[in-house]
Amino acid sequence: IGSPPSAKFPFIILLGPGIHNYSNETIVLPPYVSLVGEGYHNSVLRFSQIDDNNLLTLDNGCLFSGINLQLGYNLTNSIFAASVQNKNNILIDNILIQDLTDNLTADIRGFSITGSSNVAIQNCKINIANQCNTLQCIHLVNSVVALTNNQITVSSIMTQNEEYGIYMEDNLFDYLGNQTTIQNCTIELTNNSSPNNSIGISATNSY
Repeated sequence: IGSPPSAKFPFIILLGPGIHNYSNETIVLPPYVSLVGEGYHNSVLRFSQIDDNNLLTLDNGCLFSGINLQLGYNLTNSIFAASVQNKNNILIDNILIQDLTDNLTADIRGFSITGSSNVAIQNCKINIANQCNTLQCIHLVNSVVALTNNQITVSSIMTQNEEYGIYMEDNLFDYLGNQTTIQNCTIELTNNSSPNNSIGISATNSY
């Protein structure tokens, strides 16, 4: 190829149809490398047997699109399905996150964005139908994120402790004055059986 990926010459990895299994493995995308599937009905990443980790990590200038992220069996401790940490200029589009089985000792975060700006999550679905320890479908900390046309559905019998559709903490303005926005998003927490907290949107120190 001759040169590493850059803002001027980004790389795209095309994920074909089928179920791609990752057991005891995670995915880390470098800067300016995108991962694009053929739609979440066709391209599946299935993770299992992972302890306390980011299943898929995105970097600067990344497009993550058209993929089903499946949470399989034996996920324990803190599990972040798709993670962005201290990065910028990222688009997450047309992604489905769903669980396949109970993970009773897992603290599950669907999309987890920390210390980042100019991140957009749009046209995505999160469907959680099984039990876990705690759940935050979208987890935003100290970040500026645009949430548009997303659907969150939690229909598990119960989570052990707390569950949130969208959890925001310390989300202020960036240096350009941009701030986190939520538009045309639906949240359905249909189990009504979390023993401690069952909250659609929680905002702490967020404006």
